[in-house]
This record gives sequence, C-alpha cells and structure tokens, in this order.
Amino acid sequence: MRQGVRKGIGNRTYAGAVDGPDTHNADGRRRARSCFAACLVAGFVLVPAMAFADPADTVGVSSEARGMALSCVATGTSGGMVFYNPAGLTGEDGLSLAVSGGHVWSHLAGQTSAGGSFAELAVRLPLFSAGGIPRLAVGLAAQMPTDAIYSIRMVDDEDAIYPVYSPRERRLAAAGGFSIRPWEILAIGMGLEVLPQVKGRVVLDLADPKGRNEMYVEAGYSLRPVVGLRVEPHRRVKLGLSWRGENSTDLEIPAEVTAEGLVLSARVTAQAYYVPHTLSAGIAAALSDDLWLEAGLSWYRYGAFPTPAPDADLFDSTDADALGETAATSTFSDVLSPALSAHWEGPVGLSAGYRYAPAAIGHQTGVTNLLDANRHTASLGTSVPIASYPGIGALMLTADAAFSYLPERFHYKEEILVGNAGYPSIRSGGWRMAATLGFSVLAGGTQ
Repeated sequence: MRQGVRKGIGNRTYAGAVDGPDTHNADGRRRARSCFAACLVAGFVLVPAMAFADPADTVGVSSEARGMALSCVATGTSGGMVFYNPAGLTGEDGLSLAVSGGHVWSHLAGQTSAGGSFAELAVRLPLFSAGGIPRLAVGLAAQMPTDAIYSIRMVDDEDAIYPVYSPRERRLAAAGGFSIRPWEILAIGMGLEVLPQVKGRVVLDLADPKGRNEMYVEAGYSLRPVVGLRVEPHRRVKLGLSWRGENSTDLEIPAEVTAEGLVLSARVTAQAYYVPHTLSAGIAAALSDDLWLEAGLSWYRYGAFPTPAPDADLFDSTDADALGETAATSTFSDVLSPALSAHWEGPVGLSAGYRYAPAAIGHQTGVTNLLDANRHTASLGTSVPIASYPGIGALMLTADAAFSYLPERFHYKEEILVGNAGYPSIRSGGWRMAATLGFSVLAGGTQ
C-alpha cells in the first residue's frame, strides 16, 4: 500500500491509497477520484450551511443593549443582560417582558448575500425584594432568525468572506442567568450561554444498492458561563465588570464509502459560531435623576478565532493512518473596543451610543481572503408608553437602530496567485445596520 493522490484546498487535505505498481491504468485512477468525491459529498451532506460566531457582539441581543451600542455593563437592567452582565438583573424591580422583531442589512464589499430578519425575547423576573430593592432575580434572552434555528455554510479560506460578521446573526442565540444582590451597593450575577454540538456518521455503498447505507446525526449542546459584578458606591455612580467564556459549535462528520471494491474513509471537522473570551468593564454617572452616561471598554480574544474553513481528511482502507494533514493558520488578533452611551428616562425612554471596534484580522497578503475593517457603530433606542393597567403595569412600544460603518480597506497580494479571488488585490469595508420594533411589559415590583 502506498500513498496515491494528494490535493490541498484551503485548509482541506485529501489523500488516497492505491495498490499495485507505479504504472496505474486510467480506470484505477478514475475509481480513486470517484471515491474521493464520494467521501467529500458524504461528509458535507450532514452539514447544513457556516456561520461563524455570535450575534451578541455584532447585532446585539435586546433592544436595550442595541440602543446603547452594547455599552450597558454598568447600567443595563433588561433580560438581555444575561449576555452582557447578569448582575444587572437586580438593577430594577418589577417584571420586564420584551418581544421584538428586527432585520439586519449588510452591504460589505465582495459579499454576495447577507442580512435577514430575526425575532427576540428578553425576560427579567425578580423573585425577592427587600426595602424596595430586588435581592434575587432571574433572566432569559434569546434571538433567532425567522427562517431557521441555525444556518451553517462550509467555506474555503480562499473565498472572500467576513468571518467576524456574516452571517453571524444566522443562528439562535440563547442564554439564561440570575443575579443576587446581598447588599444595596453590590450585585453578583451568573449566566449560561448555549451552543449546539453536532456529530454524525455517513456510510455509503455506491456499488451495491442493497449494501450498507446509513446516516446518523447527534445534536448535543455546550454551555459556557457569563459572570458579572455591579457596584454602586454612590446613588449617582455605577461600576460594572463582566466576563463571557469562549464557546463554539463543533462539527465532526466521519464518512465511509465503498465503491468498486475500494473502501475509503473521510472525516470533516469544523468550528462554527465562535464566541471569544470577552472581558467588559463600564463606569456610569448620573448627570440628573433621569440621565445616565456610561463609558465602557471590551476586550475580545479574537486571536484564538479558528479558521473558518472546514478540515477534511481522507484515510486509507485500514481507517488508521491519515494520509493527509491539515495545517491551519490564523491571522486574527485580540481587540480592545471602547464605547460611550447615554440613557434618559423621562416621559419616554431615550438611549444613544457609539462603539469603535478595530479590525480583528490583518491584511490578507497570502492565499487567504478573510476580510475585516475597523467598525464605527452609532445607535439610537426609545421606549414609549402606550397603555397603563392599574395593578398590572405598563405596555411600552420599543424601537432601536444601530448603524455600523466600516471604512474602505485594501489588501494586496505579495505573490502571483492566479485564480485566487483576492489576486492581485481585494477590498473590504462597507456598512451594516440592525433595527427592531417591539413591545415590552413592565409590571409592578415584588414584595
């Protein structure tokens, strides 16, 4: 048994094994190539379509967070705080239930399709209060595309893609948590964010229709923590600190294909929906009883971002020794993202924010075309009372919009790469916008 054909595509490496002397007939070569293709098809059959990370740090989860450009670690109180700082769940008394629908528009250079509609739910439920201060509360928040729960698309790293963005909003984002406030000045919160894990197996006998043909898929889940603190040393000063743990959807699809007496095995693996370790801090001050200003800073560990291309390995008939190896590389770097926000609670609620996020990916001078650009985001949000029910609470109309501008950026190749999508140069940049309209119910406080 000796090594036969080897072909590398992006981060995919395939190798076959054939018997016999160095002089192979054409039929044998065609058989081997057919089996390579069959293994690849079998491996990709189980993988729906790849999104890359998490919408909580691009689109934003909850109208409150989006209207403040995600600068809400020190002052946010809605159920959406399970993503940003669960300690905020005890920041305000009374039940809060928010439901909204929104849309994302994305116009990035070189992007063929993007955007889509989504629905959101955010709930905050105080369980115990003392002295008019909530001491224990739970929260839940979720955002889901209107046409799918998850959308994963396998891509090659030579394709022109924006792995930090599109289509990161194309998946269910869900988290739950609680907050304890033992003292008036201190609240502690913890939450869990869930992502699916996908495993499966494909067995095909292409030569015998009555042979062994089966497909198996197992969908599990992975939980990662979100923890936070909030300190209020003065009635006009609030401090917040939170950490989100790293998470991702791991896919592993092995395949076994039999054709014309040749048995080959393949394995396709990938990481999707990557959520980086995120450390966020905020400080807020009240200029009046109704107006709060907050400054925040977030660190995203994008340096550990996995390559967006799937890994596919083809094994010999013993299913033991891999004849191909994957050498994945990363050009991502960690990001520090500052933000400012303001929130006013008058006859109507108004919020505004600005966030700057530098590019997490360097210039694409080699074979890859992983695009990014510096991002400037400005946001607005409002909540308008439309009805009040004595003994129950108030019904509010909520609306928000966040616009992100990515200045143009050029990437020049340092070598001749005929057929490469980014040769001799490629441009990144453009704009993205997310907006929602919904309703929220604010009920009376607990006793």
